Amino acid sequence: MKSITLAIIARNAGDTLGGAISPVVPYVDEIVVLLGGESEDDTEAVARKFTDKVYPFKFDRDFSAGRNALMSHCTSDWIFWIDADDVVDHPEKIREIVEDAERLGWGTVQLPYLYQHDEHGNCTVRHSQHRFLRRDLNWQWGCSCRKHAGRVHEVCYSETPHAIHFDERVTVTHHRKDEGGQGQRNYDLLRLMESENPECTRTRLALAHCLFSMEKWQTALAYFTAYFQEPESPTERWHAACYAAVFR
Repeated sequence: MKSITLAIIARNAGDTLGGAISPVVPYVDEIVVLLGGESEDDTEAVARKFTDKVYPFKFDRDFSAGRNALMSHCTSDWIFWIDADDVVDHPEKIREIVEDAERLGWGTVQLPYLYQHDEHGNCTVRHSQHRFLRRDLNWQWGCSCRKHAGRVHEVCYSETPHAIHFDERVTVTHHRKDEGGQGQRNYDLLRLMESENPECTRTRLALAHCLFSMEKWQTALAYFTAYFQEPESPTERWHAACYAAVFR
């Protein structure tokens, strides 16, 4: 039977970290927690209730660097990663999915991510995330263009050809904490990424969405239009066009 690591980055997550880890404990072989900077609460103490594999990390405006550091501490055959304010639904299916991945030759498994909800609990933003990663494929986190750091909206990729499977037996739900100022933080990091690599079209699209959420409509329109003119994919080109049409 292949081994599985639960991998989490946590900072100021004392109120959610236990709820993220606890349901998964019976179904994994290792738990690794990276402390993403100094916390002002009991995050480390909560982490140590579940594992002694708790590692410090000095965060320097680069979420990809943190995720790469987290994965460097994982030793199992498979890595299952979540965030400290996520909750895993049907964790009892975790081993079943890994067994199928081994039998069918999958390199990664994507799961539904219920990311945002309205005041009534209805999911308003849902997408897929690479959650199960076969460790020997040497995964890296960065910008999707693979040319510079993914300081925010980071993505995971492997240069080794592999099969991707989409599965719905397990779902990850994000229980958003009070994130005042996150929009401005993300905007500042995206602008830094833009200055590091002005040709990255993916950063333009991320900036467009960030500006849209901050209600900076005209600047968002300019970035959606720029992405439409130089798209990374036809689907996202259509996506940018839909958002740009809102302003017309």
